[in-house]
Amino acid sequence: MKTNFKAWGFSFPEDPEVLSVSEKVNACLALAILAPSTHNIQPWLVEKYSESELGVTVNRSRILPAADPYGRDLLQSLGCFIENVAIASKQLHLQVNFIESFENDVSNTSIHISFRSIHKTTQPDTDMWKMMYYAIPDRKNSRVLFDTSKELPESLVATMGDLNDMPEELGVLVFNQESEKRYLATITGQAVYATQSKKAFRNEFAKIVHNNITKSKIGMPAYSFGLSLIPSLFARFVFGNFNISRALKKINEKAMSACSAVVIITSKNNTKESWYNVGRLFERISLFLTAKGVKVSVHIAAAEVETYANELMLHINSRNRPQMIFRVGYSNKQVKHTPRAPLEDFIVK
Repeated sequence: MKTNFKAWGFSFPEDPEVLSVSEKVNACLALAILAPSTHNIQPWLVEKYSESELGVTVNRSRILPAADPYGRDLLQSLGCFIENVAIASKQLHLQVNFIESFENDVSNTSIHISFRSIHKTTQPDTDMWKMMYYAIPDRKNSRVLFDTSKELPESLVATMGDLNDMPEELGVLVFNQESEKRYLATITGQAVYATQSKKAFRNEFAKIVHNNITKSKIGMPAYSFGLSLIPSLFARFVFGNFNISRALKKINEKAMSACSAVVIITSKNNTKESWYNVGRLFERISLFLTAKGVKVSVHIAAAEVETYANELMLHINSRNRPQMIFRVGYSNKQVKHTPRAPLEDFIVK
């Protein structure tokens, strides 16, 4: 396995009871860094205070001022990271406590985490949290067309709602009617066109696009967009020098229409804490669906652009603001992971 993909080869401990607290914490972190992040920038840093206490902060060099001017995506990414810690700690017999600090400047966000070893609890093999734990290294953002003939079972739709126990009013809305999917395909396509038409966005985006044989530990190889090796060699140049927003709009619309359902996570408040909690809930739902053989693909542009977010609120008749949009469905097509830096790269020395 290439160096920039080795983090995905996580080995689950057979018996957490024999591990020290420090080893359990390291296992939690090794799974946490597999969390999704906007454009795969992996914006987290970890400072260890002791074997059972640590702090998670923002890597300021990974901030995307053009793509994410308010830090919404960054905080959602941190939420995904923390949710992996929470899920892993349950299976590693750790009690975990999070103290979050959200500042006006998103780059000053910090999360203090403390762990305490607890006795093994009896959990059946069908335990949902255990399923999500083992799904962490399998999760991918699957930018492929899904099988439109397969519907999402109602039991999975219900469980997605049941997973929502965040400490504020978040909503999980599932749209599976063809007319709904067509509308969502149209509005997300318009949002993609609006963002990709901006030169500052394209320049920033081009810096994190790589060819398919990249050795980079962050960013997105062009196969993420369905490009084979030869076209991938020119992907950065094309994204940075040409306005291909019209083509990307059509690709987005086609993908959004080809799914079993579109899921929107909304929040009553539009605050930094809300964005963080949306990220936690998204990761939880994403891992649950992965464990059930359902693929997930994020299409967040319409939630990032205020004009389209407001239009979407009116259309879905919701007082809550859309914060995360993703399509779900089934496909036999194999999807590759994106690169991942190893845990030691995130530890503050």
